Amino acid sequence: MDSLFPEDLFHHTARKIRHVYRQLDADDAFHARVFSGEHSWDLARTKALGGFLAESLGLGKAAPDDPQEKLLSDSDRCFPTWPDDALDAAALAQQLSGKSIEGKPELWDVFPPKNPENIALGDVTSRGSTRQIFAQFEAFLCDGR
Repeated sequence: MDSLFPEDLFHHTARKIRHVYRQLDADDAFHARVFSGEHSWDLARTKALGGFLAESLGLGKAAPDDPQEKLLSDSDRCFPTWPDDALDAAALAQQLSGKSIEGKPELWDVFPPKNPENIALGDVTSRGSTRQIFAQFEAFLCDGR
């Protein structure tokens, strides 16, 4: 029921990615899972992703049983405060893309969706901006990135 990533498209993409992992002799490192329902970060998905990351990174607790429970306290942070020269998401995107944009850019300013100028990118779902979704595709799924 995911209107952004239909199951058949997911399986098509997963087969391609599995092939890459096999080519690199890393087939055991590939994991894919389909969940019932819409495109969301519900507790089942959060726990599954947490479990995968915990196992992959050799961590202890994977995910809280209570969604309100915090896994990290203030004392668990990597840094007590962020370093003065730390990059925020916008600066990192600009550094990775080589594009310099004035002000506080949105992701779509750094990774503009490919669409003809005369086509409006109206929001098609209440779950987020269509422009933001396409910018995520550009940032993470396009060749050369």
